[in-house]
Amino acid sequence: MARWRLGTKFRQQDWAAVAIDLLIVVLGVFLGIQASNWNDDRKDRHVANAYLERIDTDLDSDVRQLQLHEEYWRATAEAGDRALRFAEQGRADGGDWKTLLDFFEAGGIWSFTENDGTYNEMLSAGRLNLLTDSRLKAQLSNYYVGRRTQRVLFDSVPAYREDIRAAVPYVFQRYILEHCEATAVQANKGIPCAAPADTTGAGALNRSLASDPKLMGELRAWMTTLHYTREVGLDDQRTAARLIGEIGELRR
Repeated sequence: MARWRLGTKFRQQDWAAVAIDLLIVVLGVFLGIQASNWNDDRKDRHVANAYLERIDTDLDSDVRQLQLHEEYWRATAEAGDRALRFAEQGRADGGDWKTLLDFFEAGGIWSFTENDGTYNEMLSAGRLNLLTDSRLKAQLSNYYVGRRTQRVLFDSVPAYREDIRAAVPYVFQRYILEHCEATAVQANKGIPCAAPADTTGAGALNRSLASDPKLMGELRAWMTTLHYTREVGLDDQRTAARLIGEIGELRR
């Protein structure tokens, strides 16, 4: 119908009417494209907001897990400090059993892996472009990708862990495993692990462990690695908490 009217006006050389009809057609196409673009943008914002909500949940999980890990790592480091004080200064904090427990618990490990499922999903689907805040996008990339080389610390399995378990008689290890689960954290909370009824040989064992230069060298090396592990973990806590705040601001 519009084409018929336009053709008629061409034949009539009614140029003003032709211009008006053309303008109406162009305007209609333009508005249609704009409406389509607006609808696509609205859908993208909705999807991006859903992704940000999930990333926020992932980051919150990381913060809580890193807090628990730091509690364990700190208690493990304190056990190592006490064991080294005994080895280097002859100072026993709490008697033979407590010292033996410190030697054993200083080999504790707890690996941490960030909850990066949502970010990896966006990355593999090519949907990171939905994040229009370039600064936030860069910070998320740094948190999830750029710092993975540092997080190899979280997966460290020290030689000391294997060797202290090879050196401590299994009768003591079994008691610890059965009665003192998560001893490092318990001790840090002021919950002692009671000594077994028979601790015969514990004092001599402690002196033997302390006089083993290879074992004590491994303990020193592990304490240094654990120090850096905790530093990275605490920094990740702060970074994740900051990202949670920025995502919250962006979603308002």
